[in-house]
Formats: sequence, C-alpha cells, structure tokens
Amino acid sequence: LLGMPLGFLVIYGVSLLGKEPSKEMQASVDEIRKPRGRTVLEEKT
Repeated sequence: LLGMPLGFLVIYGVSLLGKEPSKEMQASVDEIRKPRGRTVLEEKT
C-alpha cells in the first residue's frame, strides 16, 4: 500500500540530487535508441 508512493518519492528525490547528463551523453543515448536495419512490422497510422 505504501510501497509505490514511497518508491516514487525516492526516485524523484534521487533525480533531484543528480546532475543532468551532458549533451554528448544525451546524443549517445538518442543514437542507441534509433532502430537500424530492416523493418519487421510497419506501424499503421
């Protein structure tokens, strides 16, 4: 009952204590997240 709100507060508190990642690190993570290669399933829009 208290675990989820407490966990959220801990995550939020820790995120406030840490510093923002550098622009280079953010760009690296964005590049990793882009899929490469052949598309298996097309998303219908």
